[in-house]
Amino acid sequence: MSKQFNYLKSYLVNLDEFRKPPVHLVAAETFFNQKLYAWAIKELKDHMGIPYKIKVSVDRGLENPGRFILPIPFPRGRLLDSYIFAFFINPEVLVDFNQFVAVMSHELSHLLLFSYNNGHGHVCSPHCLIGATIEIEKATDITAIIIGFGHYIKEARKRDFVNEEGALLTRTLGYLSDQEFEFIYDCFINNRKFRKVPKKKRRTFIQKIVEIFKNTFT
Repeated sequence: MSKQFNYLKSYLVNLDEFRKPPVHLVAAETFFNQKLYAWAIKELKDHMGIPYKIKVSVDRGLENPGRFILPIPFPRGRLLDSYIFAFFINPEVLVDFNQFVAVMSHELSHLLLFSYNNGHGHVCSPHCLIGATIEIEKATDITAIIIGFGHYIKEARKRDFVNEEGALLTRTLGYLSDQEFEFIYDCFINNRKFRKVPKKKRRTFIQKIVEIFKNTFT
């Protein structure tokens, strides 16, 4: 059993309580179009149920679309309420609303997952960052889909651009392969059967999905 599968299994099975139907961010999109980005981010944060203080800064030198600075050691207990968590986003993210939601939902999912580890149950500790970055990033991508942002991510994850040599290329947002993304999207967004599964039986249902994921991709 691969290390990647162990992490993904832990996330998928334990995060069903976070699962929400696809959300339509009407107010957030209005704020975004008015360049009121802080208010737009607040709409995302409120939907995810994140109570903690955050600060989001635009970083023109950032190579990735976004970044969450995870403090080590991670603050626990009451320290979570007093800590201000830092996020950075590339200004290119502010060009398109779908891309904005895809990036911010991913970065905020990092905070959701690691705060969940500190008092609400065990998902994954900050120490998993060491030697397991891709596994953590893929699980975080999956979390953003499960929590209701999947359709925004689907619209934003493929972006055509022209490089310095004039060649047309496609950039993929996120860490999931096309096959992994479509599998997770179909299971948790398109799957009407999953929506009808009683909550107390969802854990078993998710374990079956994870087993299929393991056999297919790991």
